[in-house]
Amino acid sequence: ENSDEEDRAATDSSKRVSLSYPGPALVAVIAFHHEKGHHVEWTHPPVPNTDLEHLAMLCLPEGAHKVTGLGHVHFSIELAIEPETQKTLYFGAAVFGQMRKEDLKEVGEDVTRSHVQKAVALLSREPCFGWLQGALTPRV
Repeated sequence: ENSDEEDRAATDSSKRVSLSYPGPALVAVIAFHHEKGHHVEWTHPPVPNTDLEHLAMLCLPEGAHKVTGLGHVHFSIELAIEPETQKTLYFGAAVFGQMRKEDLKEVGEDVTRSHVQKAVALLSREPCFGWLQGALTPRV
């Protein structure tokens, strides 16, 4: 005969969920340029024919330049990411911050301000904001 503790342990183990995660559907680097505005600089996988303008706006929110250190946002967005043709709901997390121009490894001719603003975003089809943000958080 099982004790109450053994019954609880058996019940708890049957409710366990796998913590594995297949990975993000899209990784993106977003920048803010004082003349061009918000724009996506890079994605993996590459999605050249996908409209990512709204993604860029979500990842670098208004007032991001006032945040000290790194900030983060969670969001959802409907996108048709290649090769899809219909929009699908994606869940995302982004970490954003700014850096002084003199701290950049490479400074392009179009960098005319003292700081640059960038964000790194991960998108998933699953609402796993904690996992996404954890994957973006720098480890010391």
